[in-house]
Formats: sequence, structure tokens, C-alpha cells
Amino acid sequence: MEKFSVSICVYGGDNSAYFDIAMQSIFNQTLKPDEVVLVVDGPVGDDINSVIEKYQCEILKVIRLEKNVGLGIARNISLENCSHNLIALMDSDDISVPERFEKQIKCFEKDDSISL
Repeated sequence: MEKFSVSICVYGGDNSAYFDIAMQSIFNQTLKPDEVVLVVDGPVGDDINSVIEKYQCEILKVIRLEKNVGLGIARNISLENCSHNLIALMDSDDISVPERFEKQIKCFEKDDSISL
């Protein structure tokens, strides 16, 4: 299987409960990502930081921005820091079904011209 990254961003105004479920859905995949690049877009509260600490592991790369720059710039920073050509995008409130990455990677392996 080809290696892939997950790009996700969070900021202080996000709901920590949804963020926790989103992170859980990444780490409960039938096909685990090779890395998760999380950009923390500006200061966040203890609730968001607790979720980040909960999922801290070898594959989680956390990039903290000093001030909020907005999702577009934060996402670009995340993408620039991904190590792999295949990147799954997630928002902080997205919930992925457990087979999402497995099914998507299989599609890319069958046809490498797919871009979405």
C-alpha cells in the first residue's frame, strides 16, 4: 500500500467534542495513515489541547501557529509539511467512516490519474 498523510487543522473556536470524534475517526481506520499533520491555528483552550495530548503519538506532527491565520493559510502550511504525495484532507469536525482511507487508497492504486 502506498504511504499517505492526513492534513487537519484546528483553531480556538472549534468544538473540542467534535474535534475529539474527528481525531478518533482518523486513528480508528482499517488502514492507518503514515502521518497526521495537525496545524493548530493560533491559541486554543485547554479543551482542544487535551484532545491533542490524547492522540499524541509517533505519527502525529503538531504545528502550532502563534496567531490565527485562517483555514486557507493553515491548510497550506499543513500540506507543505506532509511527507507523502497522497494526502487525505479532514476538517476538525469531520467524521470518517472506518474504511474511508482503505477504500480511497485502493482507488488511487487502481488509477493513479485520480486527483480527488
